[in-house]
Amino acid sequence: MRNILLLVSWICLCLAALTYFALQQLRHFDPDNSLHISAMSTEFERQVEAHFKAKLGNVESTGIHIQAENCRCNFANNRHVDRLDKQLNQLSFRSVKLTTEQAGLPTQILPSAPAILIFNSEGKLSYFGPYSSGYFCNSANSLVDKILARIATNLQQTPFIVSDSEGCYCNITA
Repeated sequence: MRNILLLVSWICLCLAALTYFALQQLRHFDPDNSLHISAMSTEFERQVEAHFKAKLGNVESTGIHIQAENCRCNFANNRHVDRLDKQLNQLSFRSVKLTTEQAGLPTQILPSAPAILIFNSEGKLSYFGPYSSGYFCNSANSLVDKILARIATNLQQTPFIVSDSEGCYCNITA
């Protein structure tokens, strides 16, 4: 009986520790609603498009992966990035990987990483936000996968900007 009690106690302790660490990992992608507010501007898409055209030249049919250096969430996200790169390649999109510093976006536009931007075949912003949400931020709870086919066929006419998400993100400070 004592062994069973010890086993049950050990399992409860492990579950409590796992829950604690999982909750410590959850962050709001846009904790101050700065991206949400910025995205309401009629100039938002044009500003983001112009920023990356100046930085990269052509952004037509391009996926831009942005990761913060030393972010613990990159590890879990890298498999999702690799899988998305294969999908983007199959759809004749190019893929670019940047750090938050290389991306050069102000924190009111890029509040957290990892993030992805996808520009359609006309160079228009189609998706901007986190890859996925939830505890593990992997492809199982992907946000971007759901609209990738629409972007590739230009069915996604208005940009899909995701600011209201909770998952494994590293908030960027100015």
